Amino acid sequence: MDKDGMLNRIFVTEGSKYGYNEVTAGFSSEKNLKVSWIRTGTWIDIWLSDYLEEAPERVLESVAETVFRRICIHAKEPYSDDLVEYVTGEFFLERNRPLYLSRISGVSKNSKGRHHDLTQSYQRLVKEGMIEYDPELVIRWAPQWDGKSVGQSSVLMKTVCLNRRLDCIYVPDELIDFALYSQLVFVNEGFDDDPSEKIKRAKSIVQELPEFNEMQDALKKMGMTVWSEVSPTD
Repeated sequence: MDKDGMLNRIFVTEGSKYGYNEVTAGFSSEKNLKVSWIRTGTWIDIWLSDYLEEAPERVLESVAETVFRRICIHAKEPYSDDLVEYVTGEFFLERNRPLYLSRISGVSKNSKGRHHDLTQSYQRLVKEGMIEYDPELVIRWAPQWDGKSVGQSSVLMKTVCLNRRLDCIYVPDELIDFALYSQLVFVNEGFDDDPSEKIKRAKSIVQELPEFNEMQDALKKMGMTVWSEVSPTD
């Protein structure tokens, strides 16, 4: 049985327990790890991110169970320990990060921009003791969809992309470091099925910086914001 066939069988079996007698499920190419569905009556169509194509059957079964419990019982039903262990594991990262990066339009091949090297910024933050060095972290430049966000990050992909608008000769290293730090704090908080509290903690850490107001004002003058697009659950 192919992967889509196995996934469909799993969701059909689980859906029948909750009164759904017309269930279709398949993998879909998405930038972020997500599950989506459309339903009416006893019919439901489900799409699961293809980042989970290589997941063990027990993990997919747990996803199906959580999805139907969220629909029928409790909207905030947590994902299983099996899923969390899988998506935070080394195999998931090695297989999916290249795919994730390929789905970010205009992403740089490395950390070097025209005027700023993000590796140097990262090294400064590590040297100052603000961030603990992570050999698995990937840092890139990329255009942002709204033009205002300082960057976009993925916790699960251990990736930070800063907005190319910051790669300017007139932008000082201090502002680059601040923007990068604001993203790294989110990533370092790690995966959380319910990220609301984690986001609050990360924002609080960034706001406690002595230079926060100064850096925030500098970003505002550029028409940008420090509270960027972050994917705390993917």
